[in-house]
Amino acid sequence: MVAAEMVARIAARGGDTSRIITTGHLIYMASPPQTDSQAIFHHAMTLLAQDHATPATALSAWLRAAYLLYQAPRTKRGSDATTRTFLIAAGTYLLHQPPVLLHDVDLHACVRPQDQFVTQLRAVQHTAHINSSR
Repeated sequence: MVAAEMVARIAARGGDTSRIITTGHLIYMASPPQTDSQAIFHHAMTLLAQDHATPATALSAWLRAAYLLYQAPRTKRGSDATTRTFLIAAGTYLLHQPPVLLHDVDLHACVRPQDQFVTQLRAVQHTAHINSSR
């Protein structure tokens, strides 16, 4: 149903729908409404802007903000690259070292609940920190 609706919208705009797959076990993800997206983005920025008393609280804030930023993309195209770049810059500032992102961090943020995403990304930071200390 979702595939057919998407194809109809694209066709109505005069777009090419010939390469859109509409059969099989498809997965679609919808971005939140604009007002929700703005609230999610604002919450992520608030987490990053807070004064963090310890490295642990800074890491927790950065991890939660990473998840939120992928839940509320600012653009339809290029949001992953923009979010990655921002997360590395903000993480380097907050954590005093460049954080590590999974190569498919956007996918993990889309398919995992926040607690699983945060736990997984925290483990990657811990492993990277151990490896850089050697």
